Amino acid sequence: MNPTHPLETLLREAVQRRDPNHALAAIPYASFLNVSVRLQGEACLVRMGFTPAHIGNPDIPALHGGTVGALLECTSLTEMMWQRAMSPDTEEEARYTLPRIVNLSVDYMRSGKPEDTYSVAQVTRMGRRMASLHVEAWQSERNKPIATGVVHLQLS
Repeated sequence: MNPTHPLETLLREAVQRRDPNHALAAIPYASFLNVSVRLQGEACLVRMGFTPAHIGNPDIPALHGGTVGALLECTSLTEMMWQRAMSPDTEEEARYTLPRIVNLSVDYMRSGKPEDTYSVAQVTRMGRRMASLHVEAWQSERNKPIATGVVHLQLS
């Protein structure tokens, strides 16, 4: 990656500040989703603040499945970027690069209500070139997910 790439610069600054939100500034879709990140230990808890633009079915009303899927994708990318940037074992040239989505499989468990939605991702397997993550999203109760997913990322 070009050393002056905006994402690399923002990710370096985010690591120095210990604030993953700083790196999200380089991802316009994260802004549309109204996403913010809070660190819980070394893990990223991602919050998608509700906006009316997230509604897919105004009759129920329910969140659009695409916004929920995008939240799962954004959560997995954020978790992987943060883990690689913070890990002393990650090679320097790979530390600040954006992983690429290979595939995302989403299981929708229940309709999302017009309220804030939270998400976390957990790495289930990581190699030198690929990683697999399990990701889940919920609203008021973590033990009642609205969606879960499996994400495969290309790391290099």
